[in-house]
Amino acid sequence: NKMRQLKKFTRLLLLLSLNFCIINCNYFLHITDVHLDPEYYPGSPDNCVLGSTGLGCCRKYDIHELPYHKASPWGDYKCDDSLKLVNNIFEYISKKMKYNLDFIFFTGDIVHHHLLTETPHSNLNEIKNFYKLIKIYFPNTTVYPCLGNHDTFPLNQLAPPSIFSKFLMNAINESWSEWLDKKAQETLSYGGYYTQLIKPGWRLIAINSLYYENHNLLINDHKDIANQFKWLNNTLKMAEKNNETVWFIGHIAPSSGEATDYFITNFKNIVKRFNNTLLYQFWGHEHKDTFIVYLDENKQPFSFGFLGASLMSDYRYPSFRI
Repeated sequence: NKMRQLKKFTRLLLLLSLNFCIINCNYFLHITDVHLDPEYYPGSPDNCVLGSTGLGCCRKYDIHELPYHKASPWGDYKCDDSLKLVNNIFEYISKKMKYNLDFIFFTGDIVHHHLLTETPHSNLNEIKNFYKLIKIYFPNTTVYPCLGNHDTFPLNQLAPPSIFSKFLMNAINESWSEWLDKKAQETLSYGGYYTQLIKPGWRLIAINSLYYENHNLLINDHKDIANQFKWLNNTLKMAEKNNETVWFIGHIAPSSGEATDYFITNFKNIVKRFNNTLLYQFWGHEHKDTFIVYLDENKQPFSFGFLGASLMSDYRYPSFRI
């Protein structure tokens, strides 16, 4: 009887603590890798002729190839996200889940995988429309975004600061301006990276990892493109001096097979140097809910980072994390 009473009491305490936490604790949302396809068409084949050539499937005029399934209105495991799915997920988070979100991290990749149909204009429109959608469902919530490798045109290609990268930087600055302060917008306009205080003593740093994508033919792997690492070191020194805790977001993690050696080596050294200041890291790109562990020369762990699962299904359930 005493054991039964103890179990009941424990359950009651747990229930009370959960209810207290829902009302009083702080929450944020991490979403990544949406890959929204504005031309997704219910009933179209998820396996199609030319589907593996960079044209993709699940669009109205695709010619099916056996075996195939008809794409659901909600999406398909083999295809990019439908607008209906993304709308429904955002509506569910904002209206059905009883969390008062302090902010949102979005770690990149809005544009679909239909590479041969992309144009600079269509990609920019998709990026702008996606951020408008976020603002509809989360009008009073600050969003901290970063660029993904699919958000460029062509795929993976982003030039160092120049007239060739300015059109993309201007577009994201316009879409992100209401969430970022003037200093953050300055570095964003220049190199696609920024820092901002979430609140006093708590700083966010967002890097532009597209400069460290080993498929990017427009960069020199052995250079600090856009002075980003110099800026990152200086920002972390300032945070250390001011006793600030730093959280970090980026798209391509140093554990990714697409990360350059320059990035892996230099970022790992920075994490080790500022291990007491740089508390959490949140990444995208991998489409898997997993984590990265940093090991020193003796194979001993000294830090870690979270990788978010994709909002795109990609042969698994669409996912987000709160």
